[in-house]
Amino acid sequence: MKKKIKVLFFYPNEFLGPEMTIYAQIIRNLDKERFAAYLVLNKDAAGDIHLDESEGLTVLRLKFGHSLRNGPAASLAAGVSLPSTMFRLAKWAKREGISIVQCSAAPRAGALGLLLARLTGARLLLHYHVIAGRYGGLRGFFESFIARQADRAVAVSKFLAEQVRSTGVPARKITVVVNGTDTVRFNPSVDGSAIRQEYGIGPDEVLVLQLARIIQQKRQEDVVRAFAIARREAPNLRGLLVGWEDPRYSGPFSGYKAELEHICKEEGLGNSLIIADARPEAPELVAAADIVVMPTIEDSWNLAVTEAMAGGKPVIGSSSGGISEQVVDGVTGFLVPVRDPAALAEKLVVLARSAALRAEMGRAGRERAVNQFAEAHVAAGFAPVYEKLAARSGRVPDRLSVRSEA
Repeated sequence: MKKKIKVLFFYPNEFLGPEMTIYAQIIRNLDKERFAAYLVLNKDAAGDIHLDESEGLTVLRLKFGHSLRNGPAASLAAGVSLPSTMFRLAKWAKREGISIVQCSAAPRAGALGLLLARLTGARLLLHYHVIAGRYGGLRGFFESFIARQADRAVAVSKFLAEQVRSTGVPARKITVVVNGTDTVRFNPSVDGSAIRQEYGIGPDEVLVLQLARIIQQKRQEDVVRAFAIARREAPNLRGLLVGWEDPRYSGPFSGYKAELEHICKEEGLGNSLIIADARPEAPELVAAADIVVMPTIEDSWNLAVTEAMAGGKPVIGSSSGGISEQVVDGVTGFLVPVRDPAALAEKLVVLARSAALRAEMGRAGRERAVNQFAEAHVAAGFAPVYEKLAARSGRVPDRLSVRSEA
């Protein structure tokens, strides 16, 4: 029997967000004959791991406490118990024969992942999801130090790989593996009629959707202004912005949503554009839309873009960051400059006027999503990285020990 490589996915965060979605994609699609997956979570983490723990996955939940974002008191309380938690985890991981520790490159997760790897003799694989090298001071120092200490780095786009290289990681240690999309859950046959009916979207109206956090980086203000311009030539356009409001905001209003509502009033949009709270029916929202827009600033990789493509929708995205690697300009949608509502409006009008073009681009987007961004491709991209790291560590055990601990 061929020896299995044991990969520990280390996730000490308090919220099971998009990174956990990608880890779940990898774990579900790894070749079970070659790899054994272990998942270590923060016991207090909120959210669903979207995995069946009964099918060969070992899950360990431990108290890692809270990050500095939760205030000094919570961080101090975590710091008291963290050393004993880490040594307990290291003892367990060493006993299990873990070959690779994979974690986020964020300073807290990266630092704990580095400590775990060094205590166990495993190799450290940093998985980069967000822009690297943005911070100065102590945080920037730690980010750069951890990056240089890692045995390997994986970035979710070529754009992000260049950012990682700027932190001091040699290009030879960086691999690009793009994020995956659930092409079964998101597909052109999903019925979005109930969503359209709920928001009062008529059958002859063209619905423009942005599905994203309400935060300045996502440039919802450009969508609102572009929508107002485009409606002068395509009055059958309707708009829907769906997402939870991020409290981080820099501006003259009480928050970013308040600023967007002010712009809507200023432009006289009335109920032609709706700003709605986040909701779980993402496939149905995509299905309800005719056009999906994402004019964000330097997203490393945007999951909503490939989900829209998988759903057979044309996407107008920014020619910035990883989105330019997702959308093929003129084929699966259009790329426009950031902070350019006029350019975005021009493409909205083009698509609003041609149902045939929307369908053609939607079909091309679906094909691209299935062939290049399906979940199975993520695990296939990581497999050779794991094999090279395991060969270097020399820690490939003879037998697989599978058990869950809480």
